[in-house]
Amino acid sequence: MIRKMEKPFCSVIIVNWNGKGALATMLRSLTLFEDSANLQVIVSDNGSTDGSVQMLRSEFPFVTVVENRANIGFGAGNNSALPFVESDYVLFANPDMEFIEPVIARLLETLVVDREIGAIGPRILNSDGSFMRQCKRGFPDPATSLYYLLGLGRLFPSSRRFGKYFMSYLPDDEPADVDALSGSFFMTRSSTIREAGGFNEFFFLFVEEVELFLRFRRAGFAIRYMPDVKVVHHGGACFDSAPRKRLFYHYHMTRSHLILFAKERIRDGGGIGYHLAFLLIMLRYLGISIIAVNTGIFRQSVEFIRIHFGKFEKLKAGV
Repeated sequence: MIRKMEKPFCSVIIVNWNGKGALATMLRSLTLFEDSANLQVIVSDNGSTDGSVQMLRSEFPFVTVVENRANIGFGAGNNSALPFVESDYVLFANPDMEFIEPVIARLLETLVVDREIGAIGPRILNSDGSFMRQCKRGFPDPATSLYYLLGLGRLFPSSRRFGKYFMSYLPDDEPADVDALSGSFFMTRSSTIREAGGFNEFFFLFVEEVELFLRFRRAGFAIRYMPDVKVVHHGGACFDSAPRKRLFYHYHMTRSHLILFAKERIRDGGGIGYHLAFLLIMLRYLGISIIAVNTGIFRQSVEFIRIHFGKFEKLKAGV
């Protein structure tokens, strides 16, 4: 029987939306490799209809379940769990992660010792054992994103300019301070994320961690990539088919980048290069969104205009 301590040494937050099978696998691997008796595990469920909540209550009674009435998005889902955090440290993890070795104590040890680190993340592997490039990445400003979309990062991975999107010029097997980690698995102090105001809920899905890490870095914290500990990211836990997965991914990834670009333009201004890159990525967004959302070019053009001029308060997720 799992015994809860008065104060756990780390809280684990998992946002779930219809990922019942992957979530169960993830929690079983956590109890296998981690000291789960001394962890607080919180699942923020975004209105799942696949029996996820019932499964948690029957198979994993040690999990604290936060039930959101609808799919409110990744950032908002994490934020809804923050008031329940009891420890000084919090690990954010996707339901499609799998522990293959002890990770939490190793990350925690580094975070406790070095107060200049604001967030830390491990080496993340894909299901086939290959390296997941998103676990260390640069800030995706418009030029960097454009180079990535044009494939220049693959052609010139050692270039600090063209390889910035995934920081491919940095060795995958060496610790490094990076612009951002993968939002699928990273650890921070609960005080740090609370002082930062949590995740920005204008981002429904994707890039919200990049914007969070940007705020961390502006507050003077380092973002540390730590490759000597590993986890596996299987991906796709919350998608019902491959075509929908691709549409969902590209729509929200492009939309979130546009929101990030617009926020930074409002803050720092933007030159000709910025507007050219923004235009090209915007055209990509409009094309994908018409197919993905199926609401026509007028509605999507209106949403783009709102994004471009920073009118974030009325944006809808769309999918």
